[in-house]
Amino acid sequence: MRYRLLVPIAIVLLAPAIGAHPHMWIDGILGLEFGANGIEGIRVTWMFDQFNSADMLHQLRISPRGQISADQSREIYETAFTHLRAMDYFILAKQRNRPVPLPDAVDFTASIDRGRLVYEFTIPLSMPVRQANELVLAFFDESYFISFMTLAASDAYRSGGATLELAQEPLRLQTDGWGNVQITALRTVVR
Repeated sequence: MRYRLLVPIAIVLLAPAIGAHPHMWIDGILGLEFGANGIEGIRVTWMFDQFNSADMLHQLRISPRGQISADQSREIYETAFTHLRAMDYFILAKQRNRPVPLPDAVDFTASIDRGRLVYEFTIPLSMPVRQANELVLAFFDESYFISFMTLAASDAYRSGGATLELAQEPLRLQTDGWGNVQITALRTVVR
């Protein structure tokens, strides 16, 4: 009799942990764009998982084996992307533990790669290379609905006589109601 009471209590207590898992997986690639004055932007690529890609493409009436037209890319931008500005496009950007403000994304395109929906866009960022030391970049969804795999487009960049390296580093971050999770971040080192 005692055990019958413990099962419902255990289910209620474990319910948040049972639901604490992502429902979407994105391989996210971060790259830096350079100009005459240093870093001019963060180039972002998201590759959605197969299941969510198929679902989103189906809703848009686009074949996973097809191509996305410029008009369809614009529709995706307007209906499924612009609202992500409110979450800083799930990009964590800090320098010396201070948030780096992120402006609106530009140069958005959507495409399909081997059945996976791909978003590409740029976050403008003006930062001289010598001042870019200890810039931390990562993807993170506080709700933990989306799990991102953070990858670097390149391990190192050369600009203005300096080398900027991107090193992977684990970060433990607090989610909204699901506890701490470990993610991979990229930290810049200027040499």
